[in-house]
Amino acid sequence: MTTLLSLLLAAGMAWGHDIRGDIAGDVGSSADYIAVGVRSGAIIEQRWADAMAPIPLGSLVKPFTALAYSGVFPEFVCKGAESRCWLAHGHGRLRFREALAQSCNAYFLNLSREIDPGTLAVVAAKFGIAAPEIDSAETRIGLGDGWRISPLGLVHAYAELASRVGEPRVNEILAGL
Repeated sequence: MTTLLSLLLAAGMAWGHDIRGDIAGDVGSSADYIAVGVRSGAIIEQRWADAMAPIPLGSLVKPFTALAYSGVFPEFVCKGAESRCWLAHGHGRLRFREALAQSCNAYFLNLSREIDPGTLAVVAAKFGIAAPEIDSAETRIGLGDGWRISPLGLVHAYAELASRVGEPRVNEILAGL
């Protein structure tokens, strides 16, 4: 919720809407969040004790992994636990957008096995985040703690992603978020 909130704030600001008041009742006093302007990258509002401390951010790295994939995004059949997905009964047949929207681990594990670690490092650098410390298909999709990124760095990376509308793959990624 907290990172989603950050992205919603960033997205709202990108389109000129200040949505902080709209969600203030939902946030409560215990939520951590960071809001940045997509165009400027400036912090608009922040309540996060140590936003620069790298932490494992899980599936939130999947869009950047997807950008490092060089082929046409495949269709994939998720069989659930059998194919290492978090959804025990599986998602069934998925295309990229649905896989991203559902955060299907099986789809992204399949995709990440085809990604060159050097290409992923270039993509990460392009968006201002560190590459994974441990190179494995699992780490490339945010499983485990081998890819640590600061929350502030990730919010800036998503703001950069949003600012690149129209670039190859970006629209498809944004449509799946």
